[in-house]
Parts: sequence; structure tokens; C-alpha cells
Amino acid sequence: VVNYEDEYYIEAGISHTNGSTTAVTLPKTVSGGAMARIKETDGTTGFYVFDTVRGANKFVYWGAGGNAAEDTSTWSDQNLTGTTLTLPSALASGTFLIEIFYMGSYFQIDTFEGTGADHLETLPAALDSVAGMGWVKTRDSGSTGKLQHVGLGGTHYLDTFSTAVAVDSSDFWNDVAASATQYTVGTDDAVNKDGDNYIAYWWANSGPYKFGVIEGNGNADGSMANVGGLPASVMAKSIDSTSSWYVGNIKNNPDNPADQNMVLNTTGVIFTEADWDILSTGFKFRIATDPNVAETYVYGAFGIQPLTNGAINQSRAR
Repeated sequence: VVNYEDEYYIEAGISHTNGSTTAVTLPKTVSGGAMARIKETDGTTGFYVFDTVRGANKFVYWGAGGNAAEDTSTWSDQNLTGTTLTLPSALASGTFLIEIFYMGSYFQIDTFEGTGADHLETLPAALDSVAGMGWVKTRDSGSTGKLQHVGLGGTHYLDTFSTAVAVDSSDFWNDVAASATQYTVGTDDAVNKDGDNYIAYWWANSGPYKFGVIEGNGNADGSMANVGGLPASVMAKSIDSTSSWYVGNIKNNPDNPADQNMVLNTTGVIFTEADWDILSTGFKFRIATDPNVAETYVYGAFGIQPLTNGAINQSRAR
């Protein structure tokens, strides 16, 4: 029985004032390793990523701003330790959303040094299943992070900074899909530049996480993705045409339709658009335009809370 809050935590509406730190109390210690992704919902900032592997005061951008190297100077008093995420004093004043991904059977963080030649990397510990999604980003030079997704196999990649279609190239994953224990990096500098240091995040396609593809239908009564429970957060992007990375969550959307959304590839504020319903069995598109045109979308569902699993975080019908 998986308690999703042992693996993933999300909180919205965190008020922060520039010039002072903000301590966010987490439900579980990060001593076993964790990654934090934060975004201001009422201001134009990027999605900042911290983790316990790289240590305090270091961030990379996930999505907008992602072509920058790791920052090691801006957040001099940021930390992720014990049961506390400390938002740094240099962060903009505003209201923030945080997500915490705990390392374990369903999520792993890996670091490696690039060689310029394709090679296998081994995760610190095995995932519960074949990897559903992975993101690899250089820490040392200006290159965007690249995404492998189970819906694309090992032949294609996506860029969370870009609206571009999925690209078929052996230069990124050497045409090899990740397993539960290993992944392959190709020869492209974005994922394997000789001498560069890299950070990699990998999610299992099981437990509190589910990744797949869904066909849009261009109708307000849209397509449904059944993920086996209530996802705390969802994202979706067309792989057939230029399209934003749409993201929504149940904390900003306590009721349906889930119309308070953001996009990963911009720094924009949260916006109102009836993109989907987030349901106790998955999510359903509720818009006739993007993200539900008649194209193929890859999706990710995070923090899945089953309808029934022995009463641990059991979700109510929604």
C-alpha cells in the first residue's frame, strides 16, 4: 500500500516576503533525499528546482529560464533539510506553490560527469518499475534540460523550456529507453558534454506517478486519462505541434473545472481557463482548444491518491 504523501507533497498559497526567509514545514523528513520545485503563482518567475543531492543554495530552472547554468550565488540562505524547506530571502515577494519529490522506490536523483560519448548511467537505487519519465540537465553550461517520456520511448526527446514538437534523435538517449535501474545518455552536449556536471531526475511509472499518452478530441467534452486515482498535479503537452506544457493541481483547484493553471515553458502567473477536470480516477480535458486539440499528448500525473487503499490517504469522489 502506497501512502502518496510519503512520496510526494504539494502545497499552494505560501506567502513569502523578499528580504526574509520563509520556512515551510513538510510532513516528512527529506533525510533520504528529495527534490523541491517551486513557482510563484502571482508573479512572473520561473520554476526553481532545488535538491538535497546538490545541496543548499543551488538551483536550476525547470522550464522557462532553463537555458541557464546552475545558480550557486543568488539564494544564499535557501535550504532543504529535515522537515523544512527554507525559501530564500532573495526570492521575489508573492504567493508560491511548492512540490516535494522524495527519493525512494518511485523517484531517484542521479548526478554524473559528461564524457561526450554515449554511455549507461546507473540510478542510485532501483525504481519500482520501468522509468516513466526522466529529466537531464547540465549544471555547468547554458543548455536546457531534456526530457525522456515513456510515451515517446528512447527515440524522441522533449524540451521543457520549449513549445516544440517531440524530436526524433539518437543524440540524446542513443535510442534506448530507460529501465528501472539504468538510463543511456547520447552524445549531445545538452545531456553529455565532456567535463560538464549533470543532474538527472527519474520517476517510476507506478505508485504515486503515472505517465502516458492521451488523444485530444477538440471538444469541451474531452478525452479522459484514467490513472487509477486522484492526481494531486497533472501536466500535458502535444507532441505533434508547437504547444505549451500545461500544468494544473488540486491545491489551486479544489473544485472542478480545474481552471487555475500555469505553463512550464513561460514565467507567467497562474491563469484562468477551464482546461480539465481533475477526478478521483484521473483527469479529463474540458476545453476545445489546446490542450485538447485533435493531437497526441504526453501527460504526467503526480501524487496519485487511490480511491481505496486500506484507508491510507483514501480519496473522496471528485
